[in-house]
Amino acid sequence: MLAVPVAMTVAAQEPSPPRAIAKLKDVRGNVLVSKPSGLAGGADGTPLFEGTRIVTTGHSGAIVAYGDGCEVPLGENQRYQVDSGKPCSVLVSQVQSLLPMPSPVVPVAGIAGVAGLAVPAAAASEGLFYLNTHQHDRIVSPS
Repeated sequence: MLAVPVAMTVAAQEPSPPRAIAKLKDVRGNVLVSKPSGLAGGADGTPLFEGTRIVTTGHSGAIVAYGDGCEVPLGENQRYQVDSGKPCSVLVSQVQSLLPMPSPVVPVAGIAGVAGLAVPAAAASEGLFYLNTHQHDRIVSPS
């Protein structure tokens, strides 16, 4: 009789399996989800646990849908780690880009107003440097 209560006590102390706190929704393209064995392809309805990492590749995306209604959209080339206990706005702000941010775009005087073009700041400064150093290399007609 003594063995039964001891067995019941041991069984009651076993940890319950982790519970999913979110799931993937509207998956398009190649979306990867971290698993204990490595990364695996994600699909609509894939359960997500605390700490699960999601990575999207080019031309892909998904939504991390939490049980409380919070939805975290992921676009292409982004990563996100499933978290809990934070406001939805904070969770959405935790999405990170996998690619470096492009340099700022500045309009080029004369061209931007006519053709509506813009160029990265680095290219604009290189072009101006070239013009300044080579302006005397060409003969220009005064007319």
